[in-house]
Order: sequence, then C-alpha cells, then structure tokens
Amino acid sequence: SFAGFPDVCHDNSTVYNDIKTWMLWLKNTTNAGFSSWRWDYVKGFSPDIVRRLNADTSPTFSVGEYWDANTGTLDWWANAANSSVFDFALYYTLRDICNNTSGGGYLPNVFDYSKSFAAKNPWRAVTFVANHDTDEIYRDKMMAYAFILTYQGYPCIFWKDYYDYGLATGGGACSGWGNGIKQLVWCREKLGGGGPQIEILKSNDGDVIIYGSRGYSTSSPGYIVVINDNPTQWKGAWVQTGNSYLKNKTLKAYAWSSTVSGQNYQPQNKYCDGNGWVEVWAAPRGYAVYSVDGL
Repeated sequence: SFAGFPDVCHDNSTVYNDIKTWMLWLKNTTNAGFSSWRWDYVKGFSPDIVRRLNADTSPTFSVGEYWDANTGTLDWWANAANSSVFDFALYYTLRDICNNTSGGGYLPNVFDYSKSFAAKNPWRAVTFVANHDTDEIYRDKMMAYAFILTYQGYPCIFWKDYYDYGLATGGGACSGWGNGIKQLVWCREKLGGGGPQIEILKSNDGDVIIYGSRGYSTSSPGYIVVINDNPTQWKGAWVQTGNSYLKNKTLKAYAWSSTVSGQNYQPQNKYCDGNGWVEVWAAPRGYAVYSVDGL
C-alpha cells in the first residue's frame, strides 16, 4: 500500500505486455527516442520485473530509485534487477559531511563500503548530490560534486544545481576559471578518460582525503584529488601515486574551490618525482584536482 494508490500486477501478461509495448514505443526514434530507463519507486514491485523489462527492451542504461541507505540492500536489488541503482548511502554520507561546517564530519566515510555503494560496487552505483526529492545539502555542495565527479560510479548532476543555482561555474564568491561543476566534468572526461580508476592515497585524517585516478595515456594522464573539510586550514600531505603518467611531471590544479573568505584561489604547482611522491594541498572547505601541467 502506497499513498492510497491501487496495486498493479506487473506479472499479469496483459499488464506486462502493455508496459513493454509502451516502452518500445518510447525507444523508437520516430517517437520519443529514449535510450535508457529510470525506474521510479522500485520498492513498490519486484526487481524481477525490471530485469525482464530491461531484457525485453534493451536499454543503453538503466537505474532504479531504491530509496535505502543500506549498501547490502542496494547491492541485492541491483543484482536482482540487472540494473544500476541510485547511491542513497553515499548521498547521506556526503550530506552529513558538507552540512557540518565546523569540520566535524568524517571524510574517509566516503570510502567505507557500508556508507558508499560506489565504494562497494562502482559498476552499479549512480551517485548524486541532489535531485527533485532530496535537495538537502545546503552547505559547501561543491565538495560533494568534487567527490562524485572524480570518483568511481556513474555521477548524476541535478539540473537546478547546474542551471538555476549557478554551480556550473561555482556560484557566488567561488565563480571563475577552475571552479564549478563544468570544470570538474572536464577533469573527469579529459584527465580521467571518462572512467576514473581509483587509488586511495590518504584516508587516515578525518578532515582530508587524497585519492587518484590512474591514467590511460599522455593525453588522459589521470589526476590526484584533495578534498578538505577543515573550516579554517589548508590541508594536504605527501603521497605516493602509482600512476606512471604523473611521475617526473609538474602537476597543476585544474579545478579547485573554497567557500572560506579569501581562500578560493588556485593552489601552487607541485612536482611529482620519479617514484611518484608529490605534496598536494586543498583550501579549507574545498578541493583541488591536480594533473600534468600543459594539457
């Protein structure tokens, strides 16, 4: 029972075939021309229905709205439905970190399999920062976007954030070259080859995490990301990357941000030696994405 609506027996052959016929009509390029499906409120019916309809309509991509923060449950549904699923676990983890402006959040939770489905099963996780139902991150939202757009999984951008709230270029005092969602998308596509392969470089400090994306080529060499939720201090560390495309190179911050007054400026270039050691930093309540200078 949900909101007084009647039950629909999707397994009934008439109902099932009507839905399949309609979905195939939607896929047809002479009609709507959709190629992928977003399944709403999938707690309301069996995952087997999603699996069967995906098999019968062959979408390019499929994602279900299983509103649950238990990563084990999300994994069960994704496998049973043969579909990706929205990562509500990571959403709530990021919400608690970003809204805690005192820096009391624990950043390494984003790598915890119990608090991030993207960490547990990146091939099935659709990560997000807000949507039409859950726009609850009201502080330092760009830290959350910096994470999902440089981490594994399939990131989803909220229309209002990009177009209405001005976060495409950072928003407010954080606007300009290097800031915003648009620049992070460029980093993922250009530097990360569209599919980051993650190596965790530092996760033992509650205020800062450092991780990297292994490169694919000299034109997509990967990157190193620093996210810092400390409210007042720049934070960073010496880390050692296994990414050969970054070694013996000067690294430049291609994306960065900070909501702390006077701190939203590009970090200095850093040299990564032949053994992969480099010192990288990010401003308070901000982030930085480093890669080979000159791209």
